[in-house]
Amino acid sequence: MSVEPRRPFARRGLTRVGLLTCIVCVLVVASLLPPLILRSREVARSNACQENLRRLGVALHQHSELPDSDDQLSDGAVDYVRNGCPDEYSWIASVVERVGDREAPFVCPASPVVGLETLNDLVAAKDSSAALGIDAERLEAGRCNPRDGLLSTEAGSAARRTKVTELLDAGYDTTYSPSWLFSHGQPRLVNVNLGDQHVSRVVPPLDLLANTTGPLTLRQVETAEIPANNVPALADGAATRTLDSTVGEGREKGMPLAPSASRGPSFRHADEILLVGENGNTDVNVLIPTAFPPVGTRMTTAEERKYASTRGSLAPEYGRKFVASDTRGWGATHGNQANVLMVDGSVKTLEDLDGDGLFNPGLPRTFEGPATRGDFATNLVEVSAFEVYTGTLLIVTRMQKGVFTSTRVWDWQDFVEAHETSGEE
Repeated sequence: MSVEPRRPFARRGLTRVGLLTCIVCVLVVASLLPPLILRSREVARSNACQENLRRLGVALHQHSELPDSDDQLSDGAVDYVRNGCPDEYSWIASVVERVGDREAPFVCPASPVVGLETLNDLVAAKDSSAALGIDAERLEAGRCNPRDGLLSTEAGSAARRTKVTELLDAGYDTTYSPSWLFSHGQPRLVNVNLGDQHVSRVVPPLDLLANTTGPLTLRQVETAEIPANNVPALADGAATRTLDSTVGEGREKGMPLAPSASRGPSFRHADEILLVGENGNTDVNVLIPTAFPPVGTRMTTAEERKYASTRGSLAPEYGRKFVASDTRGWGATHGNQANVLMVDGSVKTLEDLDGDGLFNPGLPRTFEGPATRGDFATNLVEVSAFEVYTGTLLIVTRMQKGVFTSTRVWDWQDFVEAHETSGEE
């Protein structure tokens, strides 16, 4: 009996269709990898910056517990002409000099800015007469002294820029911009006697330390009607300023800077954002809104009236305005997001919804045309006051029509309940 020999299996190669399919799959996977890698790196940088902020939050609370801190969380903004020499009068000095944490991370590696706008002031200040709302001696403190420090050199000179570079290299450099509440606390009020009533008014301008209670204190936080995890301290700085001259390696003329501090409670008038009280003493009640707009609201003129104070008024030419903290110092650093350190030490995230790199707290934009640099591009509300408080007063109980009474007329919990009823998450 004969047996037929086995035939070897025929080799089958890839068909053209199969080969093209494989190539397409490889190309699709390859096209997806770079965005995923970039996104993972961005998330890693954002997480690192959040850890930086948490560490700073711990140090700031340690500062408030020091015997000579006057209960303040910090020594204020890194703002030379409005607060003093940064190595003596700033929240960085609080961490480095008072708490002793010389390794604290003051710079977010993902930030597009190379510092704060006060760098321009440090280079340009002729002498201590540049002080705004503070004792001139504060500009002559520490490394800024006129003997062998910053003010011993000519303004704008190469020697001055060297002194500024030395200050930065010593650690007094940051990419974080503080909230007005953190750097200025609360507005100082004056009582105006009107017969048997005492009407409270704001002393302008509120961007000057002399017209506020000074840097936020732990007692103000603990007695506030606003929860501590709603009160912002520091956030990623917005690239809305530029460096006027080269200051050391890596800080060349024209590179982006962030605002040194928020200007404070503001409102929109025509194409400008104005600080409350710029045109004279203002009834404190303009700082108390009827409500806060939810994220996603388009703040038209009609919408603004819904939220503007009904108890106080600005100058007649302005009419009723919604007042909120000027948040243009904060910028989208991690994609379309920014990290915000709250005074309780937690970190929250803001999201830029209209792509302008900023976060609008509810200031309207009713004029046509492109936004100027550093202004909001649209009237879209991007900050929820119930997550990151953009109001001014931390305690407003017993205040009615500018008169202190025994009647409780304002309660943060009332706002929260109304906010929850509206259905916003």
